Amino acid sequence: MIRRVYHISGFDCAACAEKSERHLQGKSCISSARIDFIGERLYVEFEEKELSPLELKDIIAEVESDPVEIAALGAEKKKDHKVLFLLLRVAYCVLIFFLCGFLFKDLYWLRFGLYLSALVVIEYDILYKVFDNIIHLRNPLDEYLLISLASTGAFVLACLKVSSEGQARAFGNEVFQMEEHFEAILVCLLWQVGEVLQTIAVRRSVKSIERAVDSKDIEALKKENGQLVRVSAKTLEEGDVCYVNAGMAIPVDGEVVEGSGYCDTSSLTGESVPVFVASGETVYSGTLLRQGEITLVAKKDFASSSSAKIHDLVSESLEKKGKAERFITSFARVYTPVVFLIAIAYILIAGFTFASWRNAIYSGLEIMVISCPCALVISVPLAYFASLGKASSKGILIKGASFLDELLRVKTLVTDKTGTLTKGSFSMTELVVDPSIDEEAFKRIFASLESASSHPLAKAIVSSLGVDTFVPKKFEILPGLGIQAELEDGKTYFAGNAKLAASRGIDVVDSTLGVRLFLFSESSCLGYVTLEDQLKENSKNMVKSLQKRGIFTKIYSGDSASNVEKVAQDLGVDGYRAELLPGDKLTLLEQEESSGPVLFLGDGVNDAPALARADIGVAMGALGADLAIEEADILLLNDDPASLVDAMNVAKNNRRAIIVNVGFALLVKAAVMVLAMVFGESLPMEVAVLADTGVSVICILNSLLLLRRKA
Repeated sequence: MIRRVYHISGFDCAACAEKSERHLQGKSCISSARIDFIGERLYVEFEEKELSPLELKDIIAEVESDPVEIAALGAEKKKDHKVLFLLLRVAYCVLIFFLCGFLFKDLYWLRFGLYLSALVVIEYDILYKVFDNIIHLRNPLDEYLLISLASTGAFVLACLKVSSEGQARAFGNEVFQMEEHFEAILVCLLWQVGEVLQTIAVRRSVKSIERAVDSKDIEALKKENGQLVRVSAKTLEEGDVCYVNAGMAIPVDGEVVEGSGYCDTSSLTGESVPVFVASGETVYSGTLLRQGEITLVAKKDFASSSSAKIHDLVSESLEKKGKAERFITSFARVYTPVVFLIAIAYILIAGFTFASWRNAIYSGLEIMVISCPCALVISVPLAYFASLGKASSKGILIKGASFLDELLRVKTLVTDKTGTLTKGSFSMTELVVDPSIDEEAFKRIFASLESASSHPLAKAIVSSLGVDTFVPKKFEILPGLGIQAELEDGKTYFAGNAKLAASRGIDVVDSTLGVRLFLFSESSCLGYVTLEDQLKENSKNMVKSLQKRGIFTKIYSGDSASNVEKVAQDLGVDGYRAELLPGDKLTLLEQEESSGPVLFLGDGVNDAPALARADIGVAMGALGADLAIEEADILLLNDDPASLVDAMNVAKNNRRAIIVNVGFALLVKAAVMVLAMVFGESLPMEVAVLADTGVSVICILNSLLLLRRKA
């Protein structure tokens, strides 16, 4: 099996890319093919013989008339001047419009030549697609055929009227006139304007998504020839040696070969207290080194890490169509041929019975223009596209348009606790001092010992106690236990957890809530402080907002019952379960689904099965584990739980825009179609154009507003 990735460009729309993808997949020499319309990538696997980019291009040309370009990744991209070229063509037609209307009113043949040149300039690419479909024996019944027939037919009718009546029909006054020739040009002109708006809208949405993805990229310190070189984590490969110091993210999965430190693994285990790692142990990408410094050897390349996965997920996001988009796509395939047949039938029936042939043909052409599905085919996918772009600009990566629909169906939210609702950072909630020591002396000694350590819990104690510290005479870090130090008076003190007390034969009562750290003399406990994980600022806002929407909120966590209970009470959730294994979460989720669609919010490897099982899985994307990011349907790249509410607002605005677009387009088209049948030639072609392309432009602008609308 040979797998290749190419840069591909030139498609007019996602539907063209999809059609080409299906054709590639049908070739016996190609095992699989996927075209990423957004990221302009072609992913292809060959059975045995590898095809060149030119051969792939020829295969696509069998079903697609767009000027597609395929090149190796990294090759210099050709500048795309499509929008500029279209604008120049539109400007030329507008210029002809004013020249003929103001300056050449008495020179018909000059006007005719200018009108004909404008029609060719604005319509040639549409006609090319029609003839290309016919030559290659493809189904020609699409929007290009409707538009070309309507514009060309209207132009021919205008010429026939001039030849029969001896003069052109003019509208307006003595200063300005507009003839029926320009009506024909206007059909294509406004349609091309809609194409320009669509292209601009797509590019803006892509930029929004790319900005969100780029924020995920991290740097790494790679060892090369004995020197540390700062590189993008994207360049890391298996076997590379990297240096990580306190505060840096682990760039790839790897094995520690030198050094030690405390690693925040809350995204993996749900445990909020950092764990000690040393030589020979495995560390995982997406986790943070809170204290110490390590050297690791990469066990996998960056392409298998979380950052690379997000880039791939962006590429796939718009390939998962929403329900409305899938319906419109299927609807258009049937709708266009039916409308074409209706227009032909009307021309024949009206021409043989109650109307003149000219009037019947003119009305039939108007029906073709009015009924063109552009407003629906463009605006509905564009609404999804704009919504995904809007979400990405707010740090929310939705892996497919279909999940915008699913978000509106959610009945229950089930969420993890550590790293999802809480920060993983601690503050002091309890201070107990033995009567044998003065409280201020206790604080100063405790803070001074902890100031010698860079452990996150030590820093939290120093910050919470808020006293001046001194430098211990001697100190020693006790991995996994705490710290010991000798003061200037020669006395030795110990600070650490309950395991340290047990190792010294001192009885203490550990806390069931948060983390309790003790201060010991050589023979007794002098007191302790209790630290608790802090809630994220917006956790409570998220819960309240979802409850207002009628969504039940519950916490499923692997943490202790006392810790989970306190968080549940602080947030006011509807229920909670604690000390759960990953399998337990799955069982409970299945029970929850009996009452309606369930959304699961988590961040760790232990959450991955639940993220995959839930109707919608939402993961914290900034520090979340690789597996969680892969299984989730939606990523919150800023790790803010309130972003889930923003995602639901985006989905709601998307649904509203689609309903408005579809309703408005169908209502206007139906009304103008009736008018065309009643008034026939008396109804100007401009009205039919406005009922099609004018409506398309309005619907496109309404979809574009989703990029500006507040979530």
